[in-house]
Amino acid sequence: GGGGAVRSDGAAGGRRSGGAMKARKVQVWLLFGARLLCQSNRLSVGGLMPLLAEELGLSVQRKGQLLSAFPLGYMLTQILGGSAADRLGGKPVMALALASVGVGILAVGCLRSFEAMWTAMFLMGLLEGPSFPTNGVLLARWVPSAERATATAISDAGGPVGG
Repeated sequence: GGGGAVRSDGAAGGRRSGGAMKARKVQVWLLFGARLLCQSNRLSVGGLMPLLAEELGLSVQRKGQLLSAFPLGYMLTQILGGSAADRLGGKPVMALALASVGVGILAVGCLRSFEAMWTAMFLMGLLEGPSFPTNGVLLARWVPSAERATATAISDAGGPVGG
C-alpha cells in the first residue's frame, strides 16, 4: 500500500520516534519535488511554443490544440487517480505519474510531428493527473494529523515553485 497503519491520532504505526519524524520530513520534501517536477513539466511546452511552432510550422489553431492536450488528459484522471491511490496506495500511483513525466518529456524532445507530440502530451497529462490527489493520500497515511497542515503546505508549495 501507501504506508503503514494509521492510528486514530494520525501517527503512522503509532510511533513518533526521531527517526520516523525525520523520515516523514524527507517524504514531505520528496512530495514537494514531485509537485515541482509535475508543474514545471506541464508548463514547459508554453515556453517552448515559439520554437516548436517554427520547427513544426504550427498554425495558431494547432498551437492551441497542442497546449490543450496535457490539461485534457490531466483532468480526465483526477478523480480516477484519487480512487486508485485510495485502493492501491499512493506509492505505485505516484511512481506511475512521475515515470510518465520523465518518459513523456524525453519523447516530446524527439518527436517531429504535431500528431505525435499531441498524443505524447495527452498521455503525459492522463498519467500525471493522479499526482495531485495522490499527494493527499500519501500525506494522510504518512503524517500525523497534528503535522498534516504544515506537510500539505510544504508539498503543495512545489507546484508554484515549479511553475
